[in-house]
Amino acid sequence: MKRAVLVDSTANIGQNLYDHPDVFQVNLNVNFNDGSHYSDTWDDQALSSFYEKMAAAKELPTTSQPSPQNFAECFEAIIAAGYDSVIVVLIASKISGTFQTGQMMAGEYEDQLEIHVVDSGTSSYGLKNMVEHILKWYDQGQSNEKILSQLKQLIADTVIYGAVHDLTNFIKGGRISHIGGRLAGAMKVGSVFSVDQGQIDSLKMARSKRRIRQTLDKLFAEKLAEKSQAYRIAVVHTNIPETAQAKAEELRQVFTKAKDIIVDNLTIVIGTQVGEDVLAYVYLPLMD
Repeated sequence: MKRAVLVDSTANIGQNLYDHPDVFQVNLNVNFNDGSHYSDTWDDQALSSFYEKMAAAKELPTTSQPSPQNFAECFEAIIAAGYDSVIVVLIASKISGTFQTGQMMAGEYEDQLEIHVVDSGTSSYGLKNMVEHILKWYDQGQSNEKILSQLKQLIADTVIYGAVHDLTNFIKGGRISHIGGRLAGAMKVGSVFSVDQGQIDSLKMARSKRRIRQTLDKLFAEKLAEKSQAYRIAVVHTNIPETAQAKAEELRQVFTKAKDIIVDNLTIVIGTQVGEDVLAYVYLPLMD
């Protein structure tokens, strides 16, 4: 059986996975009021240009999910390439409507292709980790049924903890509802938040960036103390690469059992939703 993976752009899969013959991608987009549009990307130059434009804009840009046509083009390309089945793993349905659109369009092709649409409950490197596992399980010859069962466990175990220092983008972009009405109007108050199976919760608040990041470290360490399986950590960020690299070095000294600690950008769609200067840690379970 020839099998593919379809993922959305918020996973930031990078060039190597993007070029993998069994991996296909649908793109989310960012739209400015001046009519300009950015397709979601991890490219460093495009990210720099985007953040400059967002900082100068009078109104924050908006994000849009992949169009039904984008999904249709991907499904048709997968069918044309001779695939028998595809696992479609997408950004959390509580964060974006991408999952719902994927489900809808999968129904249009179910007579031509075995399609499994999965709500990842996450985004960013948590989603990328799932793509990597699916490809590994394909190579091992595991059945789709077993892969979907293991993927369900991987989703349950994946957690993001992050620190946002200015809630402007959360509030103006409508994301404030995800982290609690008690933060409304508190744009200059920072928050440590978690993303767990699509649910975004505010854990602690403070005005000091230093205090917020200290709290992030503490809460993340407490969460990992509950874990016993093999894992990696991804340090992801919006336009603060030096800070993220320095923090990764600190975490390597603390989490010595981590198989790897990776630093990566958040894509511009996530950057639009959370704003600049956001630092987050993604707990990445490793499964056989």
